[in-house]
Amino acid sequence: MVIGISPYQRITYRYSPVVAASLIPNVSSQFCFGKLCFVVGDFLTGRLVLEVLNSFGSSHMTEIASVTCWLFNPFTLTISTRGSFESAVSTGMLSILQLIMYEKTVLACALLGFVIHLRIYPVIYVIPLCCFLCLDCNSFCEHSKQQGNYGEWARRISNRFDWGKKLFTRLPEVLTLIISFLSFWMLCFVFFGSDFQNETYSYHVGRKDVRHNFSPMFYVEYIAPRRQLSTFYRIVSILPQIMTVTVVGFKFAKDLPFCLLMQTIGFVALNKVSTAQYFIWYMCLIPTAIPSGIVQCSGCKSLANCAGQDLHRAGGLRLWLSSQFIWLISAYRVEFCGEGIFHMLWFASLIFLFAQTFLGTHFITMKTKFVH
Repeated sequence: MVIGISPYQRITYRYSPVVAASLIPNVSSQFCFGKLCFVVGDFLTGRLVLEVLNSFGSSHMTEIASVTCWLFNPFTLTISTRGSFESAVSTGMLSILQLIMYEKTVLACALLGFVIHLRIYPVIYVIPLCCFLCLDCNSFCEHSKQQGNYGEWARRISNRFDWGKKLFTRLPEVLTLIISFLSFWMLCFVFFGSDFQNETYSYHVGRKDVRHNFSPMFYVEYIAPRRQLSTFYRIVSILPQIMTVTVVGFKFAKDLPFCLLMQTIGFVALNKVSTAQYFIWYMCLIPTAIPSGIVQCSGCKSLANCAGQDLHRAGGLRLWLSSQFIWLISAYRVEFCGEGIFHMLWFASLIFLFAQTFLGTHFITMKTKFVH
């Protein structure tokens, strides 16, 4: 873009041109500009985690433990310093939560439209966001600031849905979300045409990846690289993902941070392509979801007490880490040693899928236990 050429002339570029334009100083002035911006995004995300937890009325120990878990997470450090802009999306999602808590719902929807433009996956958050806005947002904000018992408030208003009337009153937010996304889409389409649409959105919908892919679906793509997969397979492969994010979106919408976390875990676990940077999508939500749905309701003194002891005893975290280690060892042998152990790699992918599923169900069990 510095010399006036479309970023899509580079065959590996699959993102919005807004990202490329924002990184022009990386070429014109400082070659580390992009990575520095992404690291700053990690710090901003940590700051937002602190502010969201403070709004929930969390203890000081909970806030410190949560921010520490995010900032000193090896995934957080590695993904940003290698040049991936996931921290921008993390900052955007935490900003949306903060804006909603401060009752600035129109601005939150405008920001969500921009985040969807950057990364298409946040479109799954439209379901819980619409459900949440059909609740009494003002009561949530006041209750979270004054009492911190979000679970009790959620039970109290759980039967007060009046979808038609409520959604009509939230029409400004819905229109803002749509206009925000379409504005960025039209602007980029005018300058870059169908290349923008194909590479930024269409490519990711039908993306195939047989390397660096944690999903068990990689093996199907590997054994049939030259075959046109049937429409039935394409539908079946995404049906569990669609059903999961939809059901979770409606089920847990009353606790928005927790709902976004569970949706993201389900989306990443069941996606046909799952790489290490995708884990950041739900890691940034864990510090806010755990205290809002569990720590506050259970009376735990800190996130470390809840996530460190209870999760450690259940084995969820150990299973997630150990299954990922097994996959990485198998992938190393395939990629660098040239060994044809794809069956073992596929089995490791199944184990990792189970680990992510177990982790998600464990969070739900903890929430149900402490709320009820």
